[in-house]
Amino acid sequence: MAEHGLGHIGRVRDWECVTQDGCAEKRALRLAQGDLPDIFFRAALTNEEVASLASAGQLVDLAPMLEQYAPNFSALMERDPTIRLSTYFTSRAVDFITGVSDIEAEWDEYVDTMKSMGIEEGIAIYQEAYDNYMAKLNG
Repeated sequence: MAEHGLGHIGRVRDWECVTQDGCAEKRALRLAQGDLPDIFFRAALTNEEVASLASAGQLVDLAPMLEQYAPNFSALMERDPTIRLSTYFTSRAVDFITGVSDIEAEWDEYVDTMKSMGIEEGIAIYQEAYDNYMAKLNG
């Protein structure tokens, strides 16, 4: 475990680095012991683990806190729906590519979520930007 100081704000972070090969075992052990860190970073939690932790109140959804603690980012996402859509798209693409999520089992839910987030509007925004770019380029 390594300590990284944040002395200027009176805090210290303890980092526990685990190899990719040992991650699943270490995570399962920590979950079984109830010895959870404040933050899981790149932990590749399965959907079942997320659901279990959330229902036990051990995993906190930070989305409701965005407006209070990150108002500028929250406002930016409200003004530009493609940001939230892009973030979701990217994270799900990584999950599908790495095998963390089963693309065949979760595809319909993924498409429904993308539609509910306004993918049609996102596509229209990108198309308009592309058309404007091409008009200036050829112009």
